[in-house]
Formats: sequence, structure tokens, C-alpha cells
Amino acid sequence: MQPTVLILGYGRVGRTAAEICRSAGISFGVIELDIDRVRLAQREGAQAQYGDGADPSVVERALSPSTQVILTSIPDTAANAALARRFAPRPNVRIIARASRVRDIRTLLQAGAVRALVPEAEGALGFAEAVLAQLGVEAPRILSLIEKQRDVITNQR
Repeated sequence: MQPTVLILGYGRVGRTAAEICRSAGISFGVIELDIDRVRLAQREGAQAQYGDGADPSVVERALSPSTQVILTSIPDTAANAALARRFAPRPNVRIIARASRVRDIRTLLQAGAVRALVPEAEGALGFAEAVLAQLGVEAPRILSLIEKQRDVITNQR
């Protein structure tokens, strides 16, 4: 596996990120603990392997010199923080991590993730964006409002 992005978990979050990487022409690999999801990822053209993405030794074996981003979409903040602490010191690898709750974002950032996101909060921002667009709010204003709210979410304790 020689991925630019290594996606840990191929559930709704990981699968969506994989599809966008594919559409953007970015190579990616997947580590997934559910064998049915591994097979699904492979059918969808992903370089997928069975394994526990929360296990640093499994992640270590899947990394290549071309890996620039580890996206951990595992719904376990503690596991994601441990992965961030382990891999963030590498100069060419950035960690983007899933937070289970808004209050976990700070923990993940302090552990070394460059970004930490709560899927439900990001979904809420998407809903707000759709509402504003339907009401005729101009795109630059929408982006400004969404980014302002994302900053509020990110900086909550």
C-alpha cells in the first residue's frame, strides 16, 4: 500500500472521505476491523486491509513514505488521541481525527492532531449552510458564518 492518505475506519465517515479522495485523484488506503467493510472498500476500488486501526502497530505497517495524512475516523477519542501522540511527531505526517464530543476536540489537538472534527457538529454546519443558501444568502457570507461557528465549536471547552 502506497497511500497519500491512510483512512482508519470505513464506516460512514471514512467511506465518505474515501469517495472524496477518489474523486480528487488522491491515493488512499483503508484499515478496517469489519471484514464486510474491507470487502466493500475493495469492491469500491480501495486499497483496503483488515486490521484494527486503533492499534499503532497495524497503522505503522500500512504507512509508506508517500503517506502524508492519517485520517482516523474511529469513533473513540482515546484511541485517536493515542494515535495522534504516536504519529504526529513524524515530520511528513499529519493527523486528522474524529472526536466523539465537542469537548474532545481540544484533547485531540493537544495530542498532535492538526484537525479534530465531530461528525454530528459538521453535519449541523452543513444543514445551516443549506438553509442559508435556500434563503438566498450569498456564498461568501455563508462561508464566513460557517467558519465563525466552526471556530466557536472548536474552541469550546
